[in-house]
Parts: sequence; C-alpha cells; structure tokens
Amino acid sequence: MSDQNDWIYGIIPKDQADDMHERMEQIEQRSQNGVTIMMSANDESAVEMCRTWQEALHGNAMAWIRISSFVSGIIGTIELHLEEEGINPYED
Repeated sequence: MSDQNDWIYGIIPKDQADDMHERMEQIEQRSQNGVTIMMSANDESAVEMCRTWQEALHGNAMAWIRISSFVSGIIGTIELHLEEEGINPYED
C-alpha cells in the first residue's frame, strides 16, 4: 500500500490490511480473465440431455451418473484453464 493509504493501519493491523489489499487485487485480476465454454448439440442430443436431467431430478441413479459425467467434462475444461492461469481452485 502507498503512504497515503497508511491511515488504515490505525484501524486494522498492517498485516491484515495488506492481506486484504492483496486479495482485492487478486479478485480484480480474476474478474478480468475467464474461460469461454462452447457447447454444440443437435436437437436430438439436446432433448436427450433435458430428459436425462429431469430423470435425474426424479431420482433415477443412471441419469445422475450421466449428468455427473457431463458436468465432469465441463469442470475438467475449467480446471485446465485455471491451471494455465496458475490458479488452484481448491486452495483457500
């Protein structure tokens, strides 16, 4: 933090204020970058996905497995992007 912002140290400890500032910069940086995920499906596949989702919501275990597999693929893509950005989504 710059000297003109030192007044904050009178309210909260320097280490805490510096940590808050660092986290703010990290949030700002992460808000400017991102990942775009494109999805394409023909009408038949889209209908099947919607039906599978409804079946999963109504307790069909096989439908839950299929939905989980689909979401797992999306999460894998997101994890790869975050890894390339040097971000571990599973650390605090």
